[in-house]
Amino acid sequence: MRKDTDFFFDNGNICIIDERKLLDVIGKDNLYQWLNLVERSWEQQQYRQQRPETVKQLVNRIKRNCPIERYTKRHFKCLAVEKTNTMRECIHDGMGKPYIPGSSIKGAIRTAILTSIAKDNAQQYITFNGNNIDVNDSDIFGNSANNSVFRFLQIGDAIFNEGDEVATRLVLLNIHGNNGLFDDGHHKDQLVEAISYNKVAYCNIKINNIANKSFSEQTNGETKSLPSVMQSPQSLFKAINEHTRRLLEGDIEFWNEYEGDEFKESYIKSDNEILAIIKTCKSNECVLRLGHASGWNFITGGWAKEYPEFERRILSKARPGNRDRYYQYPFPKSRRVEDDGRILGFVKLSLMD
Repeated sequence: MRKDTDFFFDNGNICIIDERKLLDVIGKDNLYQWLNLVERSWEQQQYRQQRPETVKQLVNRIKRNCPIERYTKRHFKCLAVEKTNTMRECIHDGMGKPYIPGSSIKGAIRTAILTSIAKDNAQQYITFNGNNIDVNDSDIFGNSANNSVFRFLQIGDAIFNEGDEVATRLVLLNIHGNNGLFDDGHHKDQLVEAISYNKVAYCNIKINNIANKSFSEQTNGETKSLPSVMQSPQSLFKAINEHTRRLLEGDIEFWNEYEGDEFKESYIKSDNEILAIIKTCKSNECVLRLGHASGWNFITGGWAKEYPEFERRILSKARPGNRDRYYQYPFPKSRRVEDDGRILGFVKLSLMD
């Protein structure tokens, strides 16, 4: 989304423009002015031209003192210290409520399960096909969507309430020599809309053991039996907690190798706070990481690093063209955090009676 055409700032809030409402306010006779404003705003962003009139200024010129509620979808608190020209929007349903798709939750769980199984024998699950690296997980999950064991893990969307959103600024932590960890290069920071801390949503989670057993028998083994960690919600949650705990402990150890930095201490503190929550989880609770931009280890599970020739055969493909430039740096060397050092994207799952 672009500032002043898709959203604008007002008294510490971000206001998202509703195109239908906006057209009703300005009228069809002024449509060309709006379109011209959008085009000029795009050109200004591309070629750094003088900033044109904003949508808010356009509305006030046509209808003085028009309430912003008349031409916006929603508005919410902005925690960003600096205001940027673009913002990544959180996904919303048809009713305008923010939500986490069940498919995203399932994808993060799949990564946790794969890691718990593959980390002790990474060589078994990796093959090379030219310049491509393939993950051979068919022996674990099945070789197609039709016979995947994840057909039998059914997860619904987690729908939050309107107003649970917040906008915050993500900055880049980057190990790049003696300049500290904060990378303040051009356009490295991102304004993002996210679901705020301590908000609650409900979704359905079901493991269909009976259907899995039936399908496995009917397909003569083409559909795999559920891995042991998927036999019950409790065993699944235990595996998720172990996965998240291992990654957090590895992350703390990784960043402790680097001397003091204004972001490092708050980053490690955030890791430790989440780790403490995991340690207090009951058998019906777990902490799952599913947000974006958290670094390669959290996104992939990091199990491929256990491959015997990781640096030569895998890392060289992950850094093609920049291999000589980055060979002295560890991998991974960057991730995004809030501008106060906190990490986004962790959710706590709790089974209800």
